[in-house]
Amino acid sequence: MPTAFLSLNSTVMQVVEHIDQGNIWGNMNTVLALMLGNVHSKPTRTAVSEFSEVHRSLPCPGFLIPPEDEKSVLAFIQTLYDWEVEGRPFGKWITAGK
Repeated sequence: MPTAFLSLNSTVMQVVEHIDQGNIWGNMNTVLALMLGNVHSKPTRTAVSEFSEVHRSLPCPGFLIPPEDEKSVLAFIQTLYDWEVEGRPFGKWITAGK
């Protein structure tokens, strides 16, 4: 598999995390249990911060792209950012927030 595919995958995941910043991610069973208020699997832990397998999404300060993959990955990201969503480029949604 070309390394550019791995770099692109990592970059897209960073974009998703940036869009979802402030929300939780982690083991799907734990995240769903927290979202549904069903914490029977760990009855003594009620706060998100007490679940070691749950984290909060943070803003993306930049992309981790090796130099050899930079041209192709950034070309894709530029296409993504230029894509129009509800009358404005996707990139504007990311920089302006939701």
